[in-house]
Amino acid sequence: EHNMSQKKISVIIPCYNVSMFVDRCMESLEKQTIGMDSLEIILINDCSKDATLGKLLLWEMKYPESIVVIPLEENIMQGAARNIAREYCTAEYIAYLDADDWILPNAFEKIYRVARQNNADIVNYLSKKTYVEPEEDDPSTKSGKPDRFVEIHNAQERLDFFMGDCPLLRGCWDKLFRRDFVEEHDLKFAEGVFDEESLFTTPAYMHFKRIYLLNEYLHRYYQNPISSTYNLMRDMKRRDDNARTWLATYKEIGRAHV
Repeated sequence: EHNMSQKKISVIIPCYNVSMFVDRCMESLEKQTIGMDSLEIILINDCSKDATLGKLLLWEMKYPESIVVIPLEENIMQGAARNIAREYCTAEYIAYLDADDWILPNAFEKIYRVARQNNADIVNYLSKKTYVEPEEDDPSTKSGKPDRFVEIHNAQERLDFFMGDCPLLRGCWDKLFRRDFVEEHDLKFAEGVFDEESLFTTPAYMHFKRIYLLNEYLHRYYQNPISSTYNLMRDMKRRDDNARTWLATYKEIGRAHV
């Protein structure tokens, strides 16, 4: 039975030194046609050294029923921050958003509707890179590809799906996950590394039974030259992180019975 008081989507946003961007991201949530009262927004301040925490607390004061700020005492990076946030989720579905990105106003309404209609474990939507601010952004969502619903019954069907025209990438911010599904398979991000998402998304791909491919560009990925990703890419100490995450992912898949 659908619990009316339960939130529809938990939105997890790790925040590290994003005071320049976080208001833009939060305004895109405030504009969601699904309504702020349907959202549970979990903002993890990863020990920011700028004005980020103050901005997050202002948003929490504005929407105390919808927003919770988790201030971490030490910097633990995005993977671990997202894992901690998961413990706070109570909504039916979980979405991940990065603080320098945003989503279009009707995004969550559309994504939630197809998730519910198809009882999907995952809804995959599309992300468009942009170099401009939301007000200059082309609001078009068309991709020219029809939506697809895929149901997996056995290993062969899973293989066929992945060998076919499969749009799934390893990021987490262009997908909606059913919370029960995430908890049942204990999906967690790699901690303390760059490219932390693969350890979460790849096992999810091994387990899902029902996926809806919503072929609309509902997410905007802001190409910010000074973001954490960029800094980490330049930091040679991080060069093994990708391999480390994939090794952990490989081990996790080995444990999964498809």
